[in-house]
Amino acid sequence: MFKISAAELRNRYASGERYFKKVQLRKVDLSYVDLRGADLSYANLSKAYLNGADLSGANLSGAYYNSSTRFDINFDPIRVGMNKVYPLNTPLEEVKVTTVIEKKRLVFAIAIAEDAA
Repeated sequence: MFKISAAELRNRYASGERYFKKVQLRKVDLSYVDLRGADLSYANLSKAYLNGADLSGANLSGAYYNSSTRFDINFDPIRVGMNKVYPLNTPLEEVKVTTVIEKKRLVFAIAIAEDAA
């Protein structure tokens, strides 16, 4: 993952770039940013602010978020294939895992969380 700022992402998007796969956007404020059609798959969006961001047609599959990531009230990160990262001290019974794929991703998501801490 490589880290970029909100300003750099906006500038690159404005110049026509849409490929931001595996980008590190932890703690970045992307409120009200136009990200229509952007590929943010496997991006780290932990603690990012995405309220008001236009994510229409954006690819968020495999992207990571946590309980501090801010979305619009009606946005469902699970529906678009995002993975929730839980703090390392979270009891496993509190981790909401509903599919076999999510169980496999959980181990990887824990590794990402340790990296981001």
